[in-house]
Amino acid sequence: MCKARIAASPDFCDYTRMNLSDRWLVLAVVILFAGACAHLDSDPSIDPGEVDFVTEVKPILMNQCLPCHHSGTGLGGFKLETEERALRPGKHGPFIEPGSPEQSRLWQLVSASHPARSDEDLMPAHGPRLSSEEKRILYLWIEQGATWPDGERGRLRPLQNPNQT
Repeated sequence: MCKARIAASPDFCDYTRMNLSDRWLVLAVVILFAGACAHLDSDPSIDPGEVDFVTEVKPILMNQCLPCHHSGTGLGGFKLETEERALRPGKHGPFIEPGSPEQSRLWQLVSASHPARSDEDLMPAHGPRLSSEEKRILYLWIEQGATWPDGERGRLRPLQNPNQT
């Protein structure tokens, strides 16, 4: 019914000449199309969701940071085994400032975002640098409030073998 009228009517695109049911049909199509496009556009890298400490952040901290920053060594005054120690402010400001990656010493040290930092000062000092994905995870985690679970799930322990998590 509508197809014949659409094909036969050169004025179909003229909204002012459309009857009410055709206007509703066009509106419904536009809404459905917009919804479909919005769904297709949802890219996980744009809206990553909440970063999980245990599965995403903890392995990075244990493998890349804890070998030098635990209670046995505490290089640079940073000790990371627990949330309390990691959030404790140091002489250069807070190591982790929940909600503010740019103000967090952790972010400044792994990204060289601090003006006084150069590539030679990047952390970790030994071994491979953090990948772009690891940096993204840390940034988002801090930005999302740096939530840290209680108990053993949140406790970091130095690894005997860096390949184990």
